[in-house]
Amino acid sequence: MSFMQTAARKVAGPGSALSKVLELTMTPHAIDRYLELVDPMITWDEARARVERVERRTERSVTLTLRTTRQFDGFRAGQFVQLGVVIEGVRQVRCFSPANSDADRGVIELTIGRRPGGLVSNYLYEHAQVGDVYTLTPASGTFQLPEPRPAQTLLIAGGSGITPVLSMARSLVGNGYPGSIALLYYV
Repeated sequence: MSFMQTAARKVAGPGSALSKVLELTMTPHAIDRYLELVDPMITWDEARARVERVERRTERSVTLTLRTTRQFDGFRAGQFVQLGVVIEGVRQVRCFSPANSDADRGVIELTIGRRPGGLVSNYLYEHAQVGDVYTLTPASGTFQLPEPRPAQTLLIAGGSGITPVLSMARSLVGNGYPGSIALLYYV
């Protein structure tokens, strides 16, 4: 990043003095509430993701492939994100672990299992479509692959815990891991 780009971010980027002045002048809402009226993927501070693909491979799950805005700083295999979706005018937020490789910058794949009576999981299964836009929080969680990588890796998962483990396996393979990988999955 050049000196000019760094200086411009300090002057006009999120958290800057200009950003604070803009927030104050646009109250009662944050800047992103106004920008989303033009295009929900144009944001100042908030990370968002647009649905690029929807796959309903089974009657019990839906897989969403999401393209993120620049505010989303990626994830490490094993972490989770909070996905925000508006249902009947109320923003609902749930935690999901990406299933894709952490090397896939700007893309997140979420496989969401339907829960009996689950508001968000059933809504996404029934209504998610290409073009929908959802909010995202930064990735969180300490369940991650160790650094440095061991010569051999054993991954153990049960039920829906396969999702972060699948991300770990895909990340190891995608990043050219030279060791062996064993996966035990209990259902």
